[in-house]
Amino acid sequence: MFKSSVVKSIQLGRFMPVGSVPRMLSSSSRNMSVFDELKNSESATKKNASTIFDIDELIANSPGLQTNHELGSNYDSYAFGNTEKHPRDVAKELSLTGTQAGRTVEVKQGNVSQSLKVLFRLLRDESIISMKFRQKRHLRPALLHDRKHRLWWRKNFAARFSELLGQVRDAKRRGY
Repeated sequence: MFKSSVVKSIQLGRFMPVGSVPRMLSSSSRNMSVFDELKNSESATKKNASTIFDIDELIANSPGLQTNHELGSNYDSYAFGNTEKHPRDVAKELSLTGTQAGRTVEVKQGNVSQSLKVLFRLLRDESIISMKFRQKRHLRPALLHDRKHRLWWRKNFAARFSELLGQVRDAKRRGY
């Protein structure tokens, strides 16, 4: 059994557990509620007022204290309460859908607005949003070929046209 210490919280004025607490596991495959664990625990024997309690056993059998330690995090291991959320909880609260979901950018020095700009620049550079709209519907192979040819022509027309204008300017400069 894991050892844990109890520290008196300065702010709250009550005892709080510090350290990792083992969760009682059941051998059955069905999901058991916390109250079923309390009913079926080995420590459910009759105890009188003179019985000495083990702090680990008390914490393991109290439903309110198990929720903080189910994730195996050390984010609530301080005596001052929950000062920082677990990353899984933060990720569950995010409702990122669409083309932004699944893209990763680095947040440097806590600058979220700059990171969002980088994210949208990434989406624009890789033309992810336009690909999403193009892939919504199925196109027959002949129509797909025509669309690809049209897009290729539109993309290359500007480059070739500017190249042609450059040749005309050179010819004018030389006196033709």
